[in-house]
Amino acid sequence: MGSFFKGCNCTRQGRCSHPYLIRYRDASGRQREEKGYGTQLDALDRLTKIYRQKQDTPQQALEKRELGKQRCGEYCSAWLPRQRHFAPGTIRTVNRLLDNHVLPSLESRRVNTFSPTWPTTSSRPWRSGARASSACTEAGADSPASDQVHHRKRDDYSVH
Repeated sequence: MGSFFKGCNCTRQGRCSHPYLIRYRDASGRQREEKGYGTQLDALDRLTKIYRQKQDTPQQALEKRELGKQRCGEYCSAWLPRQRHFAPGTIRTVNRLLDNHVLPSLESRRVNTFSPTWPTTSSRPWRSGARASSACTEAGADSPASDQVHHRKRDDYSVH
C-alpha cells in the first residue's frame, strides 16, 4: 500500500510539528513521495485513497474478471508453484490439504463465486455464544453423547 513517516530527525517525532510524508508506488510502478500532512490520520487517508484508485484501474478490473472466470482447481494449481518461500515440507502439507479437503468439494467452483464475507458469524455457532455443535444439541448438551463429541482420544483419529 505505502508508508507514512516524518522526514525530520527529532527525538520525539510523535510530538514534533513537522509534517508527515507518504511514499507509495503509482500505477506504473514508480515510487512517489508526497509531503505536507499534518497528522497520521491525514497521511493514512491519502494512502488509502491512492490504494483504492489503483484498485479501480481498468487493468485491475480486467485481471479480476479473468481471475474470477478460473475454476478453484486451476487457481490452486497455478498458485502453489508461485509460492517460492514455502519449504518442501510446507508444499507437501499444502498439497495434501488441497487434495484431501479443499479440492474435492470446491475444485469445480469458479473463483468469483466465493465471497470475502464467508463464513458469516451465523455459520460459526461458537462465535454467537452457542455452546455445542449440532451433534451435541441433538443429544442434549449435558448428555454423555456430547462428551464423546468433544473429548475424543487421539487414537479415535487414527486409521485402523
